[in-house]
Amino acid sequence: TYPICCWCCFWVQGIVVVDDTHKKNIMKPFVQTMMPLLGPILLFAITLNTVEVAGMTKDEIGNEGKRPSKNQGKAPLPKKLRGLQSEENTCPELERTTLCVLIYEPVTCGVNNCDYDNECFAESVGFDTQFDCFPKTCPESTYSADDCGGLSDYNPVKCDAFCEYFNECVADGAGFDILTHCEPARI
Repeated sequence: TYPICCWCCFWVQGIVVVDDTHKKNIMKPFVQTMMPLLGPILLFAITLNTVEVAGMTKDEIGNEGKRPSKNQGKAPLPKKLRGLQSEENTCPELERTTLCVLIYEPVTCGVNNCDYDNECFAESVGFDTQFDCFPKTCPESTYSADDCGGLSDYNPVKCDAFCEYFNECVADGAGFDILTHCEPARI
């Protein structure tokens, strides 16, 4: 229920997002006019504990912005969203609310070699990327694209989930077992 309406508004290119689930297109001048008014209304409503902001009450917001687990006694949530866990299952898991740019620049962090898609995801679980992480690197191939059929044989493959090569021949030249470590890359 929304007694006052959950005005958790963010203006991006003329779109207002209300409670992350209801989207409405609104004209830019209206949003620019209403935003200064909505802030005090939202603040007042939160202090009265009458409005939920993105599903969180005033008490939950005051508790470092963390929600109590709604999953207690139910099936477990997925183990990971964007981070990969090491063999020992000791890597910090990402929260569902983690917001990072989806740029794929993989890093490995910590003594357990925890893999994440980029530094932002690693930092979100507590790693100091300057000291705890290093970029994942791909081995160089001993074969060039010309050695492996040239441009006419372009069929990219991804090996070990992050190393992308021109085709299977080039990946083989980098030392990958094509059958067990590589798969076709999306073009």
